[in-house]
Amino acid sequence: MDNSVSCQDVEKIKFLFGFTKNELEKEDARWDSVDKKAIGLTPILGLLLGAAGFFGKWLLDEKMLPPYSALEWIAFVCVISAFISIL
Repeated sequence: MDNSVSCQDVEKIKFLFGFTKNELEKEDARWDSVDKKAIGLTPILGLLLGAAGFFGKWLLDEKMLPPYSALEWIAFVCVISAFISIL
């Protein structure tokens, strides 16, 4: 048996290697872009979560426990729903 690789097969392998390398570079560039956006938005997310936690705790501790009227029950359900969605 002849184990040699034809010139045509070598060209196919070179083409596929180049194509794969190009696609990998595009994917790496896309992930770099996503990482930069995530790094930029992380502090904002932290501030929003902190503010939501602070005001949610303030409402539950100081103003709404126990809820008596229908409006207080609606506000209570909204605060609990917001807390669960943040988690």
